Amino acid sequence: MKHLLSLVGAALATVPVATAAQPAYVEAQLDSDGVFHSSAGNGGRPGARYQAGSTSKFACSLLALDLERDGKLNLDDSLADLLPGYAARDAGAITLRNLLHNRSGIADGLMDSFRKDAAAVTALEISPLEAANRFALGRTDAAPGTAFEYVNTNWIVVQAVLERAGGAPLADLMRARIFDPADMSTAVIMTDGSLPGSAPVTTEGPVIEIPSFVLCAGGLAAAPADLIRLARFAHHAGAFTPAMLEDLETIASPASHYALGGRIRHAMVDGEMHTIHWESGSNGPFKSYTVYDPVADVGYAIMTNEDAFDFIGERRDRWVSEDLGGELLE
Repeated sequence: MKHLLSLVGAALATVPVATAAQPAYVEAQLDSDGVFHSSAGNGGRPGARYQAGSTSKFACSLLALDLERDGKLNLDDSLADLLPGYAARDAGAITLRNLLHNRSGIADGLMDSFRKDAAAVTALEISPLEAANRFALGRTDAAPGTAFEYVNTNWIVVQAVLERAGGAPLADLMRARIFDPADMSTAVIMTDGSLPGSAPVTTEGPVIEIPSFVLCAGGLAAAPADLIRLARFAHHAGAFTPAMLEDLETIASPASHYALGGRIRHAMVDGEMHTIHWESGSNGPFKSYTVYDPVADVGYAIMTNEDAFDFIGERRDRWVSEDLGGELLE
């Protein structure tokens, strides 16, 4: 009997211990050879579009700078000048730059309404200007430009400003001015609130159907390589001037690393401080990270549809330390 128990114990010892399944993901990196390398793991779908969430804010900030270069707007113009139909009494005190920095003092009326009745909000068929006058008239206790508050309602107003200045819907402006010049073949603005195509990537958990009037807050979808191309745009396809790059990379809220529509971090790489574009996005289980170093011209992006910020964050951080050879500061 003892011999039999010993054999059973030995057999059990050889059975592998079950581990939790890792989430599906897709990723890409731009190496110093100038080549993009894409891959996927655990059931991720290479080449497919994933929702990019708040990276849309960074994309709209790039568009704002591109329109400014053409003389169609100015970041320091007030909303009274940029959006005459905006009914807020203090429209003359809020600038486009305040909005892009998330320092406008506008209260998040959009998310308050989502919490009360998300279906009713997503069903609205109104213009960004109409939405601004519906959701963006409330105020926080902070005067414009004085406090960082991550407010999605800001981006209703941003979209209204960009479409008025550019004379076209946001999706058309983004395609013509950003996506096509940057060779972002998978990138789209989800004008109907969902991923396009006959077999889009799906999730088990709920996602917000992005209304057509707040696409700058979360309407972008793309494959990871195109998120790197987006982060790279200002320094290459967009050929931004030094003044434009300074606007894009100046951190307005140091505690949050927040600049124009996205975050900027600094890292020591081979004894030299590099400015790093540091983007993230989320809509329900859709999560993404993008990192780009314009000095070395290398980057990394990872996306998932399985609500796994920690997992993709660990892979991003490993790329920063091992592939980039960087040590984050601050």
